[in-house]
Amino acid sequence: MIQEDKECWLSVVVTAYNVEAWIPRCLDSLLQGWLPGVEIIVVDDGSTDGTAAQVRQYEHQALRPYLLPRNGGVSAARNFAIQQARGTYLAFVDGDDTVAPSYYEAIQAALQATPAQFYSFEAFNFFPDGREATPVVGLDRSFQGKGAELLELMHRCHVHSFHCWRVVVEREVLLAKGWLFPEELSVFEDMAWFLMTCLGAVSACHVPAPIYRYWHRSNSVINQSTEQSRLGRVHAVAGCIQRLKLMQSEVTEKRVKQILGNLGCHLCFSAFHQMKRIASIEMKTRARCALWKSGAAGFLLHNGGYLKLREQVRAYKRALQLCLAVVTSCRSMREK
Repeated sequence: MIQEDKECWLSVVVTAYNVEAWIPRCLDSLLQGWLPGVEIIVVDDGSTDGTAAQVRQYEHQALRPYLLPRNGGVSAARNFAIQQARGTYLAFVDGDDTVAPSYYEAIQAALQATPAQFYSFEAFNFFPDGREATPVVGLDRSFQGKGAELLELMHRCHVHSFHCWRVVVEREVLLAKGWLFPEELSVFEDMAWFLMTCLGAVSACHVPAPIYRYWHRSNSVINQSTEQSRLGRVHAVAGCIQRLKLMQSEVTEKRVKQILGNLGCHLCFSAFHQMKRIASIEMKTRARCALWKSGAAGFLLHNGGYLKLREQVRAYKRALQLCLAVVTSCRSMREK
């Protein structure tokens, strides 16, 4: 265990839920290149398999394991770890992913070279079937400036990989600003967090070093394709839309408002795609109502002008469809 809080320059937050088969690979990679002054906080989010037992097998001075009594979701687990962390900076790792051998050295070099509140790095896609690893779509250039400027650069380069595992952020700023993960979102939670944190950062730095390894699993949460999971994604989009509307109201730069509007419109498009694949009338109605209550129709109408012409038509059409669908549903319920 790290003896002095002041010596802890980095807290790596590992969240784990039912990843018994993968957590050893994750921890092995984190311990392989470990440097003094790094603590590794492992939060088992109420797993029902042998994840906790696997973590207990590791005895290392850097490890700080926690077992939560029940599954509260990845955002709640990350927020719990943030409160427990002692490092000057925070990094995030999913329990079924791994990091490169140069992980700590690359982070340390960036912190020493360019003091900032927010850092982003690059990653590789890894596949369990042996396919060749491929880069996650990202920036191939270095950047120093404001967080809003980094977001503009990412958008200009068509980089929309907004994941917390590519971020290192200053802990005190995170806590002071209240930049915690949105616990009401089951998916897209790190996108909402990334945008909020990046936009709020006075100083930001991007390092084009691929230090994270994102492993694709067919049974991961994001790849579930049940009716309930599709409904959950629509609810998550509704929550994201509300947060994007709030962010738009707080920023003054027109270009940033446009970027947030563009991202929100495409999120709405993805929600409509999910609704098409929901067969249950009841679930589809619930999905439409969730989008309606989030203000998605108004968001599409207000922000559709930021899109290309073909997508503008699509945005206005989807907004009209949502309005008509909700009116029809309400009328049917009254008739019953």
